[in-house]
Amino acid sequence: MAQSFTVAAPLESVRRFALDLEAVARCTPGVESAEARGDRICEIVASERVVTKSVQLRLRAEITDDDGTKLRGHVSGDSFDGESGLELDGHLEIAHESEAITRLAFELEGVLRGKLAALGGGIAVRLKARQMARGFAAEFTRRIESGGVS
Repeated sequence: MAQSFTVAAPLESVRRFALDLEAVARCTPGVESAEARGDRICEIVASERVVTKSVQLRLRAEITDDDGTKLRGHVSGDSFDGESGLELDGHLEIAHESEAITRLAFELEGVLRGKLAALGGGIAVRLKARQMARGFAAEFTRRIESGGVS
């Protein structure tokens, strides 16, 4: 799943925000709490509903590589009931578009486990992923353009 969008902010401001995992996690639909554990790790609690399955997950997000314009990361976790889980790898590219406009592009690939996996790679899961990606992009944009975390 991939998504790209632009924000009305200089590249360095966007990059600084993108490195704040706690702030970035809070841009994701369904996130109930996010707590930084150092510079590159964040523990997250998130809830989401896909079709008839609601799941609350305990997640660990980590920035695994940073080359200045591309951040790579990994998210893993399990549901509170132990019946589902996920492993995601992804990257976020940050590019200068103009003095005050920055383009972001992210891509996530992963594996669902347990009851979430039973939903498979079906259309419901893909639609939910796209919906969450659009929500993330909108909230990330809103927070950056309003001056940061609110």
